Amino acid sequence: MNAIVEFFDPEFLLHLTIKTSLILALIGLLSVLLQRSSAALRHWFWSMAFLGVLVFPILSSTLPAWQLQVLPTDFNKDIDGQVAGFEQGLPVTTAIHQTNLGGQSLPPVGSTEHQTMSSGPSISHKSKIKRNWFSTFDWSVWIFLAWITGALFVLSRTLFEISGVVWIARNGEVARSRDWCRTIQMLKNRLGISRSVSVVFSRSTSIPLTLGLFHPIILLPQNAEKWTERQKQTVLLHELGHVKRLDFLTNLVTHFVCALYWYNPLIWIAVRQIDVERERATDDYVLRAGTENIDYAVQLLSIASPLTQKSDFGCGVIAMARQSQIKKRLQHILAQKIRRHSLTRLSAMVAIFAVAAIIIPLAVMQLQAKQNSHTDISLQELIADLKSDEVAVQKWAAWALGEREEIRAVPVLIKALKDEDTEVRTMAAWALGEIKDRKAVKPLLYALKEPQDDFAREMIARAIGEHEDARAVPSLLDLLNDPEPGVRVAALWAVGEIGERSAF
Repeated sequence: MNAIVEFFDPEFLLHLTIKTSLILALIGLLSVLLQRSSAALRHWFWSMAFLGVLVFPILSSTLPAWQLQVLPTDFNKDIDGQVAGFEQGLPVTTAIHQTNLGGQSLPPVGSTEHQTMSSGPSISHKSKIKRNWFSTFDWSVWIFLAWITGALFVLSRTLFEISGVVWIARNGEVARSRDWCRTIQMLKNRLGISRSVSVVFSRSTSIPLTLGLFHPIILLPQNAEKWTERQKQTVLLHELGHVKRLDFLTNLVTHFVCALYWYNPLIWIAVRQIDVERERATDDYVLRAGTENIDYAVQLLSIASPLTQKSDFGCGVIAMARQSQIKKRLQHILAQKIRRHSLTRLSAMVAIFAVAAIIIPLAVMQLQAKQNSHTDISLQELIADLKSDEVAVQKWAAWALGEREEIRAVPVLIKALKDEDTEVRTMAAWALGEIKDRKAVKPLLYALKEPQDDFAREMIARAIGEHEDARAVPSLLDLLNDPEPGVRVAALWAVGEIGERSAF
């Protein structure tokens, strides 16, 4: 549960919203540029975009990160003063300050021999004693609860609609007459459909509906039994076009994305657009089969005329004649200079690569404060100093990187956890605790198992607690039996920061 809640922390959710909105905006712009192309191609672009947005959180978490510097920072504006202060020798207090637990003030942890480091910089920690309720409030939990509530609502609505149509189909009358069976088989052969398709009549619907993937069902109104042969072929061609194009599958993906990103208005705009392109592409399918556009428009209008808004099913199924789309569809059907060709393999592959070229860079991109040239030089110098042979220089570099919360320094700080000098290892652990990069949790846990002095174990426990990672709880609980009181207090504080109830 902890990992899921952390996945929806405010910062991640903000980045996810910005990036997915940018994806949809770019695909929308591309759709406008492709207005002279076929509706099938535009629908395919939208389908790939929705599939990409669906897996975008997974891609962002698994692909290697590419840090994009977009915001200015004033770090290092007084770094020279910090260096001067360090060279003069700064008094150092223990890394773990007095901490309020359960309303009782605990004394500083750490052995007396570690109260000062004569040659090192101050290991300071952002005290959490004076935090008010706003800063200590776990907003990620409430954000997750709000998100899951909306997601479940959207999913339950879609499931309710699909279940309703399934119930109607099961209680309907299956078309078994020779005329209907002959027409269905003839059209299936023409479109190259090998799957079994059932046609069901029902009084509970006034518009044709298509449902199902492996065994599709075409649901028709009861009066469809009296249709002429031309009406039968027109409607069945349209519905079988949905079956051939696997529109029910893309429809499910689309509305699952709606459940994930229900809070983003661009998602709902994109859903409306993909619905429009889906119906246009299927209308083109009917026209390519030889149906005259005027005859098809008349048939579509005759089906839509008696409808009321209440008879229009929601987003869970594919309906032929939604009132909200009739006008635009008629304009598209009657237009003369429009490309109505089907989607070719080449155009489909081009669309896949184009969408991937948009999604993958955004997935690996991480927004970070822009560093000026002086900062970049200082970063390289600090990393070089961390590899120095002088302990004092190494400690200074680790401290400066921790103060800066420089995520790019995490790999070298992790290596510093194995340094021969215990004070360097201690400072590296403190710096990793300040940066709070999840990649440092496992190395910190590993360092905790290595032989360390009391102060180093305290600092490592504190750094692990800063990450608030539930995976660390078992190792921290083992520290509660440590003979050094300071280590036990640090472990207790870390478990409290993680907030893993199962630990108690």
